[in-house]
Amino acid sequence: MKKRFLTLMMIATLCTCAACGSSSSQADDSSYVIEDGTYYTGTGYEIELTDRWTPTELDNTDLAFLNKDSTNTDFTESLNVMVTEYQDKDINLELLKKNSLEDFKKLGYIIDETKKVTIGGNDSIALICHKENDGALIYFKQIFTVVDKSSYVFTFGAQKDDFDKLENEITASFNTIKYGDYSKETSETD
Repeated sequence: MKKRFLTLMMIATLCTCAACGSSSSQADDSSYVIEDGTYYTGTGYEIELTDRWTPTELDNTDLAFLNKDSTNTDFTESLNVMVTEYQDKDINLELLKKNSLEDFKKLGYIIDETKKVTIGGNDSIALICHKENDGALIYFKQIFTVVDKSSYVFTFGAQKDDFDKLENEITASFNTIKYGDYSKETSETD
C-alpha cells in the first residue's frame, strides 16, 4: 500500500511539472530497441512497452503499469499516463511549463534535465527530476504535451539504481508515443 500511495502521490505531483530547454527530435537518442512489445492505447494516444510492464489500476491515471520483474521492496518502478481535458480553458505548453516550475519549487524537487522535444509530431517537454523520500532517492522521467484541449503526461518513476537500469528502455517507449483517435485497448506488435 505504501508503494502505491507513494507512486500515486508522486505522479499527481509531477503531472503538472516540467521546464523547457533546447530542442530535440525525440525524448532522447536511445539505441534501445523494443522487441516483441505490446502497444497500449488510451484516450487519444498509443505507446509501446516491453513485456516487463504489467497493467495495473491506479486512481487518477488513464493507464498505469508496474515492473513485474522488480526486486525493489521500497519503491516499485512504475509507468503512468494521465490525460486531462480542458474543455472550457485555454491550455498550452508554456502555461503548463510555468505552473510546473512553480509546483516543483513548492515541493522541493530538483530538476536534473529539461528540454523541448517532438514526440508523435507534437512539441513536448521532457524532464528528469529527483527528490529524497523516506531515505530513498526517487527519480522521475516525464514527457508531457498538449494536443487540442488535452494534456498528456507520461511519467516513469524508480529508485536511482533501477532508474539507471531502465532509462534507455523507457526512452525507447516514449519515442513510440503516437497521438490520434485511439481508445483504450491492447495489441501485440507484429
